Amino acid sequence: MNKTKVILFFLFVILILSGLSLANYYSNPSAAITYTLNPDGSVKVHEEIVFDIFCSSSDCYHELYTWHPQGLSISSPFGYCKETNCKFFTQYNQGKYELVLRKDEGFSRGRYTAVFDYVLNGEILEQKDTAQFFYKIWYDQWPNQIGDLKIEVIFPNPINNITYFIHAKPYYKVENRTNSIFISASDYPANSYLEINALMPKEWFSNLRKAPNYMSKEEIVSQYYYDKEKGRYAPNYMSKEEIIKGEQECRTFCDISFFDIFFWGFVIFLLFPYISLIIIYFIYGREQYNPEVEALPPYIRNIEEIDSDLSPIYARSYLEPGFANNQDAMGQAIAGEILFLVNEGYLEIKEEKKRGLLGQYNEYYLKIVEGKDTSKLNEAQKKLISFIKKYSVNGYFSFTNPSGSKNFIENAFFSRIIVDIEKDIEKLVNNLNSIVSRYLKDKNAIDTSGRDLYRKIASILSTIIFIIFPFLTILTLKAI
Repeated sequence: MNKTKVILFFLFVILILSGLSLANYYSNPSAAITYTLNPDGSVKVHEEIVFDIFCSSSDCYHELYTWHPQGLSISSPFGYCKETNCKFFTQYNQGKYELVLRKDEGFSRGRYTAVFDYVLNGEILEQKDTAQFFYKIWYDQWPNQIGDLKIEVIFPNPINNITYFIHAKPYYKVENRTNSIFISASDYPANSYLEINALMPKEWFSNLRKAPNYMSKEEIVSQYYYDKEKGRYAPNYMSKEEIIKGEQECRTFCDISFFDIFFWGFVIFLLFPYISLIIIYFIYGREQYNPEVEALPPYIRNIEEIDSDLSPIYARSYLEPGFANNQDAMGQAIAGEILFLVNEGYLEIKEEKKRGLLGQYNEYYLKIVEGKDTSKLNEAQKKLISFIKKYSVNGYFSFTNPSGSKNFIENAFFSRIIVDIEKDIEKLVNNLNSIVSRYLKDKNAIDTSGRDLYRKIASILSTIIFIIFPFLTILTLKAI
C-alpha cells in the first residue's frame, strides 16, 4: 500500500469517527437485577440498568424502558430515574408489555440509572417431585452489550438442596452464597439471553402453577446437554458421560465472545499485508540455490538460451528486467529501437535546415521505407512502426512538430493534437511494457509470481477498506 492510500485510509477513519460523534446513541455500562423467590410462588424483581446517552441535541431520547412477553403475568410494576425526574407508566406495544420511564423534555447527554420493580406470578412451576424456576433472567433482545452485568437469585432457604443450570453466553461467573446464586459477566454480548433452570424442594412453595410438561427431577436433569446450534442447553436423552463431555466442549470452544472475534480479526487484518509480504518474500523473493551454477568457473554463464539477435528493447530487458517501469530507461530503449530500425532499413532519417528566431537549426524527420517486409519484425518494433505511421504527415514524422503545421500558432487544433499524442505515447509505453514482461516470462527469464500475488492481495484489501468497510459502517450507523 503506497503513501497516498495510507493517508486516504486514515482520513476515512477520521470521517467515520466524526460521523459517530454526530449520531444519537446510547450504551449500557452496567445492569444489576435481583430476583427474590417468595414462598407464595411469586418472584419479586428489582432492576437497575445504567444508560450512557450520547446525542448532538438536548432531547434525542425521551424514554427508557424494558419489555416482557405480553402473556407474562406481572403485578405491582413501578419505576423511577435516579439522576433526574421522570414519570413511570406501562403499555402494550407490538406484542410486548413495556415498563417505561419518560422525560418529556428529553434526556440530555449523560448517565442515567433506570430502576424498575415488579412481581412475576406463576413462573415457579410445580413438577412431580420438585419446584422449578425456569426463566430468562436477562433479556434475549437487548440491543447493546452490557459492560458489567450482575444478577442475583435469592431463594427462601439455603441452596444446599438446589440443582441448577445456567444457559448463557461465555464469560460469566457463578458464586454460590448462603441462600442465593450470584451471576456476573463482563462485556456481555447484545441480543444474548441469560437463563436459569433451578430445581428446588417442592415444600418450599405454595400455590405453584403446574408445569405443562409434568416431570420428575431425575427426568429433567437427565435430559440436559449443550446444543451448539441453538447456543444453549436443551433437553435430550443422553448418558451422564455425554452430558459431561458436552459441557467440557462448550467450555473449550464456546468461550469466545463476539468482541474477541472482532478484535483479533481486526488485528489480523491490519497485520495481514505485512505478514503476507514476509511469506511471499520467503517463497518467491529469495535467490534460489542452483548447484549447477555453483559448479561453473568464475565469470562464465550459460547464455545459450538467450536469443543472439535481440533488438535493443529486449536486450535491455535482460540487463535490467524492471526497466520498463522507468520512463527514462524506456525512452532510451525506444530511441535505441528506432535507430535499430533505421540501421535495418525500415526507417530513414531526413534532415531539413530551417531558420528561426535564434538563427538556423536542423529539423529531423523519420520516414517509413515502403515495400519492406514487416512480418520479420518483433511485436515491439511493429508497435513503433504503427505509431510513427499514424503521426506521419505526407510520409514524414517530426519529433518537434507532430501536427505537420508550418506555423504552430495558426494551427487551432495543435493543443488538442498534442494531448492525443501524449495519450498515444502513454498507451505505446504501456503496450511495450506488457510486451517486454510477456517476453521475459515466455523465456523464463523473470518470475513475477510473488509480485502478482501481492498485487491481488492489495487489491482485495483495498476493496474491503474502501467499499465493504464503508458499507458496513453505514449499516451500523443506521442500526444505531
